[in-house]
Amino acid sequence: MPSKFTVDSSVCGHRTDITATMGKEYLIALEINTTCELVKAFSRIMKEIHLREVGKRMCQNPIYINATGAHLHSNCLVPCGVALSGWVEGGMMSKNLLKSHSSQCVIYLPEDIKSGLA
Repeated sequence: MPSKFTVDSSVCGHRTDITATMGKEYLIALEINTTCELVKAFSRIMKEIHLREVGKRMCQNPIYINATGAHLHSNCLVPCGVALSGWVEGGMMSKNLLKSHSSQCVIYLPEDIKSGLA
């Protein structure tokens, strides 16, 4: 069953839907639909990824290499969403875990708010 994610980039106002589907020989098909022109260029490059490539470190990972080639901004969350969809579709992260933790967030903390980690 395909793994589906939405990236809601509230700062730039764009939305991206990502569907990852495992195919033959561990090749994961990627369908990326978006309102962002830069991510559209990225989606034309990132049609699929092999499972062994999904877990590579950022500098060696085709997702992030192709995001750079498509001129995505360094603060774009879409490559991370593509990586996460690949991890889940490849069975490297539990769909049951994601049912109870359905989102990951980057939250701005103004100076007058403490993070709680100190």
